[in-house]
Amino acid sequence: MEKQGSGKNAIFIEVMVKTKFIDKWLEDSTRRTLKKIDFIPHNPNNAEFCPKNIYNLFDGYSSELPVENKEYEFDIEKEVQRFINHLDLLVGNDEHSKNYLINFIADMIQNPQNLPAVALVFKSKQGLGKDLLVNYLEKIIGEKYIYRTSNVEEVYGTFNPAVKGKLLVQINELDGKDGFAKKERLKDSITAESLNINEKNIKQFRIMNAIRWIIFSNNMTPIDIPADDRRFVVFQGADLLPEAERESYYNPLFDNLNNREVINKLFEYFMNVDLSDFNLRRQRPLTSAYKNIRESCIPPIYKFSWDLFNDLFEFGNTGIRTHKKLKKSLIRSTEFHNLYTKWYNKILKSDTVLNFKQLKPMLNNIKILKKEVSISGVKDYYYIFDKEEVNKILKEEHKCGADDEDILELDDDFEDDCLIDDDSDNDLDSGL
Repeated sequence: MEKQGSGKNAIFIEVMVKTKFIDKWLEDSTRRTLKKIDFIPHNPNNAEFCPKNIYNLFDGYSSELPVENKEYEFDIEKEVQRFINHLDLLVGNDEHSKNYLINFIADMIQNPQNLPAVALVFKSKQGLGKDLLVNYLEKIIGEKYIYRTSNVEEVYGTFNPAVKGKLLVQINELDGKDGFAKKERLKDSITAESLNINEKNIKQFRIMNAIRWIIFSNNMTPIDIPADDRRFVVFQGADLLPEAERESYYNPLFDNLNNREVINKLFEYFMNVDLSDFNLRRQRPLTSAYKNIRESCIPPIYKFSWDLFNDLFEFGNTGIRTHKKLKKSLIRSTEFHNLYTKWYNKILKSDTVLNFKQLKPMLNNIKILKKEVSISGVKDYYYIFDKEEVNKILKEEHKCGADDEDILELDDDFEDDCLIDDDSDNDLDSGL
């Protein structure tokens, strides 16, 4: 501004001065210089968590903590409990699983910068309300921090801008084909400390990985769970509610999605969950649904070997002999292959032509070794092994056989309702 005139007649006019903006900016000692773009989420109580020289894609949650001792015109605690009860339904009314899920959500809100290295898989029939879980999380933390897709290529394709700046990615209705095809990418993304973001026409850059993964599926085996898995938690939902009860159950849940007071109260609930003695990875619930998927992922050759060495299949004369001096068991490779083919076709109901060359490294892994052996001058190829050693490896490293807690112990006290009396022959002959 420039003053013209004096006294009462003085006026100020705006004067445009031509200058070099960049030079002026560089001379400004108070200017903010940013080193990089990153995604560094933080607890609302720790706003100084991100360094000042980083442009942070995270700018806080959409929820706020409610005013202390606020009075409500409705039973707010009942509505909070309504959502917690729905979590219970999604995990099959299992107390351990429900508490774990509550802690998982609380950890995402309280410690968003800490990657849990665990992904949740929800299996249930259509209509149970899995999507409601993510609907609520969108309201609590903000829609921009959540990405939902049924197309894994949007996440693991050449370009992946969808995962930039996300706290949660939900993969909907993952089938076994995609789950197995992308299994290594999925495992890496669950535990990787950083993400490489590749957007069209923009230079690739890396940001912190803060993504929690949730997978919804009705598929029997949507993902590959190896015996040494440390990444997955699998929940099997409860049965669908009777049709007459669904409206009264689900309508209030949908209504509360638009009630900011309920959402803020849920935010407070999860902010107050005590996580001091909780570890998301070490305290995973190993549910029956998890074990079923893991068992289905055991290579068939290992299942066959377990059945063979534990007399769990009618093999007849197996041709296995134990050598006294060697103190190992031997079986001709041709006989072993024939037994495996018989087992494979009957158990898996398949007439697949098996490639036994591919089995060698897998058998070596469980200490079943193929050797050329000369017995009394007659040469042939044999598999050589120690039954106890193989069984131990199969049980401990590959989870073959039932866990002790899964074995149902019964006495031999049965009713005789399956016995046929003397007069039943006529019934059988008549087809009754």
